[in-house]
Amino acid sequence: MKKSRLTPIKRIIFLIIFFTILLCRQSIADNSIEISDILVVGNKHTNEDVVTRELLFKTGDFVSDSLLELSRKRILNLWLFNRVEFQKIPDHGKTALLIIVTERWYLFPYPVFRIEDRDWDKISYGFGLAHNNFRGRNEKMYFSLIFGNRPGYYFNFIEPWIGEELHLTMNYLLNNYSKENRFYEFDEKHFDNSLSIGKYWTKRFYSRIHFSRIDLSVPEEYKMLMPTRSTHEVNYGIQLSTAYDTRDIYSYPQHGWLTQFVIGNYGLFEPLIDYWKFTVDLRKYISWNAFTLAMRFYNIQSIGSLPVYDYNFIGYTQRIRGHFYTVFPGKHATIGAAELRYLLIPKRYFSIKSSLLPDYLTKDLFFGMGLGLFADTGLAWDAKEQLDPDNFKSGFGFGIHFLIPYVELLRFDVAFNEDFKTQYIFEVGAAL
Repeated sequence: MKKSRLTPIKRIIFLIIFFTILLCRQSIADNSIEISDILVVGNKHTNEDVVTRELLFKTGDFVSDSLLELSRKRILNLWLFNRVEFQKIPDHGKTALLIIVTERWYLFPYPVFRIEDRDWDKISYGFGLAHNNFRGRNEKMYFSLIFGNRPGYYFNFIEPWIGEELHLTMNYLLNNYSKENRFYEFDEKHFDNSLSIGKYWTKRFYSRIHFSRIDLSVPEEYKMLMPTRSTHEVNYGIQLSTAYDTRDIYSYPQHGWLTQFVIGNYGLFEPLIDYWKFTVDLRKYISWNAFTLAMRFYNIQSIGSLPVYDYNFIGYTQRIRGHFYTVFPGKHATIGAAELRYLLIPKRYFSIKSSLLPDYLTKDLFFGMGLGLFADTGLAWDAKEQLDPDNFKSGFGFGIHFLIPYVELLRFDVAFNEDFKTQYIFEVGAAL
């Protein structure tokens, strides 16, 4: 038998593969460090494990610089710290990791000033108390007393981590308020409750089950608009959701995915109320140096007869810039958006020397600024005949974004619709 020989081409391919693997292994070895110990300093109120459980590695692991940076940003996403720094300390051929944090102030009263539904004719005001780091466990408690357009009171408790390895979450909300119906001229009086129980399957993938109770009272003359034909209606619902989130910074992402799916059934225990909602929210962020391309697809579909107090809209929570102040109702709705951002001034830190204010309010504050070009389009519809490209509403424009402490992001946009009519938008938080 003849011995098989490698042809010149096969030899070249073999050598390319061999040296590629060798170079990759060398690159990994060069850029990775073995973690011998993890220390946290600066956490005067926050428990140390609240910080370390966000890390994507543990003692004894070999860690790259990119994994260190992702872990640092995960700690920033807790919104407990103005600044998070990692320092590598040589330790007998290994590396000890020193995590330096600057805590934010966590307990404060605050004034309430809300523009309901982003309509300047609907102003609510009052006061509240927030505890953003209860027991040093990143538990959050909020209470507010509201007057004006939407009077009432509000209580919310959020537990982000139950059980070390189990990693369950819990969110309870109590909301007592009055508001104008979005179709007819009458006030809805609500006493609503909701409870969410969640489970993190990995650091980035989680699921939730959400129980809701809408307790609604309406004037006698409008009871015929209710599914039960009563002045008092209780609507129980259950929602199942799942999400995969790889965004680097929640407040102003530069890369990663956010995918969310929600299925909800409403009208439990009441045969006269029965409808479903299905929601998809997909977001993708791609960065090149100081540029970031942010893209979003949102869609909600409904089955059954929606009550007038739980209809779907574009123009309230979901908006189309260029038609920002116009409301579009529909059983179904979809939105597509894209935004090209340029980080003009990367986040820079500064401190203010003051003998009157605590370090929480003066140390490691930050400022940054970005620019953006955007385009939005969307449609709300009831019948499939309305689902026509000519019916979509679209807008485009540009904006300036300010990165500041506590608020995280202030955004000022100038938007144009199809007829080049101008709108000015001032908001807290990223649009997508």
